[in-house]
Amino acid sequence: MLAVRQAIPWSFIGLLAGLAALMLFAPAPAEPTAGAALLARFTLAELPAFGIMAATLVVILSYRLATALALDRVLVTATACAAFALALPRPFAFADPVAYLHRVGESGLLLAILAALAAAGAPYALRRAVRPAALASALGAFAVVGAALALFGLHLADYQPAAGRGQQRGTRGVRAAGVGDVELFELLALELAQPRRERDAVVGELCAQ
Repeated sequence: MLAVRQAIPWSFIGLLAGLAALMLFAPAPAEPTAGAALLARFTLAELPAFGIMAATLVVILSYRLATALALDRVLVTATACAAFALALPRPFAFADPVAYLHRVGESGLLLAILAALAAAGAPYALRRAVRPAALASALGAFAVVGAALALFGLHLADYQPAAGRGQQRGTRGVRAAGVGDVELFELLALELAQPRRERDAVVGELCAQ
């Protein structure tokens, strides 16, 4: 959890950069006033920006975990990125990158954390039983990528978006579509910013919803 808490603030760079770029350049419906246009652009950019944040987080978190556990940082980071890429939703609709980033943003933070934890945890667990350490790292990377390839082959990431999803939605609609990822983000932010008593009260509210 400490590594996640350390990596989250840095991953905000990806979130803010993605949000700014998407608000500036992504197509948005015409609105009668400047305020409504700004709100529409923010609403359309919110979840895609979380997708960019997820890609940033998987790199930073895996690197920090490898450093903390004295593992091969390049190998762990590469393994986490490969596992993350294989777990992305399919089909890969790169013809419309904003729509695809919207899909990634729905679960990307959770995928990034799981990929980084697996990429660091597998070689760390094997290191106690396998010598030399380089062999343990290689076997761990092979196991994680192999598992990701197996899941990829089972088509568990296949996803067919609902008709009209992402079109003309408000903030409530965005939160409903990406409730898992956004609530995960809220819990991580609370972990960083609030005292334990206040954090427990808010977590209780989220669980009750």
